[in-house]
Amino acid sequence: MERKASQPPTRLRGRVGAPSREESNEAGPLNLQGKPCTLHPFSTDGIVLPRKIEKKVIARAFHTAVEEELGRAGLGVRLADPDGTDGPDEGIVVTGRFVKVAPGSRWRRYLAPFLPGAAAIVEVQGLVADRDIPLAELSGMGKRGLGPLGGASMAMLISAAEIAGVQLARQALEALVG
Repeated sequence: MERKASQPPTRLRGRVGAPSREESNEAGPLNLQGKPCTLHPFSTDGIVLPRKIEKKVIARAFHTAVEEELGRAGLGVRLADPDGTDGPDEGIVVTGRFVKVAPGSRWRRYLAPFLPGAAAIVEVQGLVADRDIPLAELSGMGKRGLGPLGGASMAMLISAAEIAGVQLARQALEALVG
């Protein structure tokens, strides 16, 4: 299901640990402090980039941004091994894939940064679940179109990946507590 990054997460089920209707008046806001969270590496399969652009660096910037944002909310975030040898998922699970990674054109950014094809774009889609119960579909998109002398494509993509990571993490938190 394709969604725009500006849309709120698509709700699949109630929030984590949500109280019953009778308890909802007495229960305060949901406490995420210390709740375990497994962040699976987002897949870059199908993403084709020029040789100078390293997918691993972009993915690392994205995962770090997601991990930091979820950690600020009190979740105990653990980045899962890509091969799955680090044990079972615990608590909240965040998975997904990179949909688009486009470096854009440095010359277009330098000469006409607001024209199509100039911006560096990173777009991701994901899912947040409480163990195996899906809670919401997520998406994030980061764009960077301005930089000194058009900006280096790799630096622009790293920044766009960080923006997409923060967006996705905030949507996951919204789905968890909202």
